[in-house]
Amino acid sequence: MFQLVSQSIRNERSLLLIFGLSLLVFFVVMDMVLYVTLQSTKLVDQPKTDDIIFSPFYPLSIKLLMMDPVNHYIITPTTEYFNALTKFSEVFYFITPNMVSVTHLIIGCISGKLVSSENLKTRRIGCILYEVRFWFDSFDGTLYRARSGKKEYVSNKSNVGYYVDSVCDTLSGFALSFGILFYLFKCPPTKSTPSLTWSNDAEKGTSGEVHIERTNGKYSKRFIFFRTFCYGLLIGISSLGWDRNQDNYSAVFQKKLDDPNLEALQTSALHSTTTWLIIWFWRIFQGQAFLHVFVVVIFIDVVWECFKIVQYAGLLLLIMLLIFSEVHIQYVRSMLNLPARR
Repeated sequence: MFQLVSQSIRNERSLLLIFGLSLLVFFVVMDMVLYVTLQSTKLVDQPKTDDIIFSPFYPLSIKLLMMDPVNHYIITPTTEYFNALTKFSEVFYFITPNMVSVTHLIIGCISGKLVSSENLKTRRIGCILYEVRFWFDSFDGTLYRARSGKKEYVSNKSNVGYYVDSVCDTLSGFALSFGILFYLFKCPPTKSTPSLTWSNDAEKGTSGEVHIERTNGKYSKRFIFFRTFCYGLLIGISSLGWDRNQDNYSAVFQKKLDDPNLEALQTSALHSTTTWLIIWFWRIFQGQAFLHVFVVVIFIDVVWECFKIVQYAGLLLLIMLLIFSEVHIQYVRSMLNLPARR
């Protein structure tokens, strides 16, 4: 019986590892194609692609370029093709994007309740449900674009739907965070400290040092809350920073310039390695990307280990990215003689 359980665990880990590596290779290849496509593309006056249902490479926009890989290559294409095949936006004309936003908020709250369970299978169901929430989160934008006749991915902050979706996204994130917080309150992780012990070889004058992990009680609720708060803070700062830089880069690289010389400089700056690296890092430091990571670590039951890694390192890297992005955008603005945005 024990052997069957051990074999089952090994098989599960192997499957998860193979799936994770396959997904990583897929994202790397797609990002390489995206980079090559960007080098031959201007974000201003792109050719229309009305005959294409959806492509992750045409038409490009800063928002699409900065989108996290899971949404860019998996979730968004499925929502676009689902709508195209079912004509959902036309058949169910009475269902508005805001209704879809509220729906994914409800799903997020249910998921948060499930991930607070002490049972791993229940938490995994909550994780799957939260990925469904991601799908609906993308689908509200698909409905909006289909009914407004727009294919380009841009943020329309003059529309009330933008703020409804933002509020629903934020509350869904809170639901997941509080769900895992309550789980950790119920099942607090134990403290482990390395210690030395000696085998019988020590008595014989030989080196027999053995490092072991010694449990030393459990973490307090205050400390658990602090670490969970740090991860939530990371998601919040990354979301605000992503939104700000997405607006800034859109105002620079998607702005029509009348001067041919400035237009050439604009294209050169867009195709530069520095711009690509900053955009690529925002793809993996986006708030949605951190939420996807959160769901994965809950699913494989390594939440506390993840918190320990990103508590300081994640915030430090994010702050560095924010600084580099701000310096770079100001440099490009001055190069193109564009006024600074407030």
